[in-house]
Amino acid sequence: INNEVSFHKDDHNHTPNAEESGVKKCISQIKEMSNQSELTPQQIIAQIPCSSRAVSVALPTINAMKKTVLRIRHRKNAPQANPTVLSELTIFKSYNMTNIYIQRTISFIQ
Repeated sequence: INNEVSFHKDDHNHTPNAEESGVKKCISQIKEMSNQSELTPQQIIAQIPCSSRAVSVALPTINAMKKTVLRIRHRKNAPQANPTVLSELTIFKSYNMTNIYIQRTISFIQ
């Protein structure tokens, strides 16, 4: 305060949380692997070793961790892995035309 360094000593009233540090380590490993590999988010999450069951229970949901991987790749402009399952495939609406729709459009124009 007023360009002075102040020291405030408090007594903690809780014990250290081992799960919290374990979760932080797992999430940081996920982030590192997202930057360094082109594996799918599911493969990255499956390869992360958790030190205990308590840590694995305290981790975010799988969908949240997948989104973390995608966000990191988007920030770093790393290429996304090719989808291995149909549910991972994203087709943009502009490319989502069936042959029947195209044939009707062509016959209407002619």
